[in-house]
Amino acid sequence: MATHTSPLPHSDALSLLELARDAIACSTEPEFHGLIHRLRRVLPFDCAVCAWGDVGLAMEKGAAATGLVDVGYPPEYVDVYVRNGYQNRDLVLRDFLVTGEPQNFVTVEKRHPGGRRNVVRRLDRDHGLLDGWAYGVVNAYGEFSSVFFFAGRQTDRSARAAAVLEHAVPHLTEALKRVLRGRAAVLRYGLTPCEVEVLKWVKDGKSSWEISVILGKSERCVNFHVANAVRKLGAANRTHAVAIAVAKGIVDL
Repeated sequence: MATHTSPLPHSDALSLLELARDAIACSTEPEFHGLIHRLRRVLPFDCAVCAWGDVGLAMEKGAAATGLVDVGYPPEYVDVYVRNGYQNRDLVLRDFLVTGEPQNFVTVEKRHPGGRRNVVRRLDRDHGLLDGWAYGVVNAYGEFSSVFFFAGRQTDRSARAAAVLEHAVPHLTEALKRVLRGRAAVLRYGLTPCEVEVLKWVKDGKSSWEISVILGKSERCVNFHVANAVRKLGAANRTHAVAIAVAKGIVDL
């Protein structure tokens, strides 16, 4: 993978160091949204969509094999893209997967004959996403990849912008994986929001009575949710349930 070695301005480098530091602690979707919004300090864009999954299955099945976090993309855009399997016709995505380098929308469009007429670029323009970048991280075996799309009416197309992405996206990828792992585990075990909430408080050492006061519920209700979580996780008791929930990324350590 090529790397843009031109030094970043001091202010950019400082912002990216702070982003990398906070990405280490990020494990929830709201926290992840915050990281993406903060990236705007050094890279202009209006919205982002972030994906992690099996590359082969994602190209075959799209979102069915990919975890997504949408940060402001037009909902109808994502629906049309996924429903029509546009991942197989997306020139920007294709060039990223081939080169492993940051790809600017307009630059890719100009590189390919008929690029302006590409169905994905037409969809972009229909939704005011005139320019942007795509970049991600492919694992060592080339099987799993993150892909981040940062789009809007305008962006910086310089080597500096590509360098910003090369510094930021690996850290964002690790945060994204933690967010999606937790979400996938919640769905896998069929946990409700209330069950996850009480597990978080049990992890913090709170008794059922204390949790009932914090949440404004009866102690009986709290015990009901704890018992359900223990059963769904296949745990021996509430302490074991918390250990499983932490290991699966359902609650933070």
